[in-house]
Amino acid sequence: MNANTKKSSTSQVSTLDDLGGFDQAEAVSTAVTGSAHDDALSGDKVSITIYEQEGEMGREAVFVSVNGVGYQIPRDVRSSIPVEVLHALENCVQDIHESLPNGEMKKRSLRRFNFNVHGAA
Repeated sequence: MNANTKKSSTSQVSTLDDLGGFDQAEAVSTAVTGSAHDDALSGDKVSITIYEQEGEMGREAVFVSVNGVGYQIPRDVRSSIPVEVLHALENCVQDIHESLPNGEMKKRSLRRFNFNVHGAA
């Protein structure tokens, strides 16, 4: 542990400088926790997998923040997250505008991240 790391009884919080050469392929199925502020959440957890997507950031871990607590959720790895983080993912949408044959525009709202919920963790 270095000067940029704080240790609590349930988690370790590190600065970005501590990540070094993090290789996402090394990730294993694990509980994803935020800082000690997780205590303000319900405590209920679900198991999910967020899948890879196309594009520059499509393989990167997904960052979600709930009440000021950040979570890095790896892709293509079954992860246990608080239900409040799942709700934030469900509410993360992007709007796509399509042109109809009659010239009108139609808006579709799609999930920003493709994920599967496996059930309670």
